[in-house]
Amino acid sequence: MKKLYSCVLAAALSLALLCGCAAGNNTRWEKVDSNTPTVDTQGENSTQNGNVIQSDDTNTVPDGSGEAADDAETPVATLTSEELTEWASYFNTMENNGLLRFPYADLENDPNQLAPYLAWLFYDIGETESSFSEEELALLSDAGLWLELDAFRLSRDFINDYLFEKLNISANKTENLIDAANLGIYLLQYDAWYIAHGDTEFRFYEFDRGEVYEDGTVKLFYFNDFLRVAQDDGEMDYIDAEMVVTLAQREDGTWYVVSHEISSEK
Repeated sequence: MKKLYSCVLAAALSLALLCGCAAGNNTRWEKVDSNTPTVDTQGENSTQNGNVIQSDDTNTVPDGSGEAADDAETPVATLTSEELTEWASYFNTMENNGLLRFPYADLENDPNQLAPYLAWLFYDIGETESSFSEEELALLSDAGLWLELDAFRLSRDFINDYLFEKLNISANKTENLIDAANLGIYLLQYDAWYIAHGDTEFRFYEFDRGEVYEDGTVKLFYFNDFLRVAQDDGEMDYIDAEMVVTLAQREDGTWYVVSHEISSEK
């Protein structure tokens, strides 16, 4: 029997965003149990009732292996305008805004493709200066970091936690990626990188439509007017493009971004 999946977005995401806002003062992001919408799985012959597609049949969510099935090419449901707004609210936070600043796909097999973009991903998040020790501040001052500006620490553990929760990249695949990225001043004794700046890379996103697929994935379509694309010579190009964000859900109910690609649709 063909299986249909549907999203219950608004209430779960609103609660999640409140949890994110309650994060401690020493960080721009900290791991939370769930900060993305939940999905109820339903069976065949479903009909929409508000934001829920109800059915007598129930099925399990994807197995949490981190692999998004690619055999479902036809959407089984579309997102409402309210649900699109909730997803926009998710990405229009400091915590998640960087996930849509550049294109990526197939991160499981090629996580190193993120190396040119990692500094942009973490530009607005990190452990803040109030958590720095006196020794750190002295070392950073000697290294030339402008402590008059907003300073952030990106420890290896912090980066690994974020990459797993948001992009499903496990820590055993990130060593080369992190070391290849230009993340700022590095202090060996803290195994952390430090940046300081007085601006932001924050941008507002709006989604035109969203689709739910039989394998449980969600796709969001929108126009990005400031997309970074790394060139072979190491320079960064800036383009505008129609984009599609693909998200998948783990067995524990949390979501992660599978890919952020230029749409092939005309």
